[in-house]
Amino acid sequence: MTFLRNWVRRRLRTLLLPFSRDEPDLQVELGFTDTLITLRSFRFDVSQLNQLFDESNFQFEKFTVDQLVVSFSVWSAPAIKFEIRGVNVKLSAR
Repeated sequence: MTFLRNWVRRRLRTLLLPFSRDEPDLQVELGFTDTLITLRSFRFDVSQLNQLFDESNFQFEKFTVDQLVVSFSVWSAPAIKFEIRGVNVKLSAR
């Protein structure tokens, strides 16, 4: 199970790195019936976000998330649950 957990963690980090200023603090817990993914102190790379929203009248100056928890469960409803804590966004007009 450790091999699979490390593979999932590496894959998620690879997906998050283009949007992150720092190395993501990512924890993955895999189980047979449930999975828990926790991302802590994530700082978005605002230049990447501004490129995504290039036609917007606003631009990001700061975007951080203190904690993001995603849980998947086979046996309970809802099957996917998101918990986001400590979102800080600073926008400015172009």
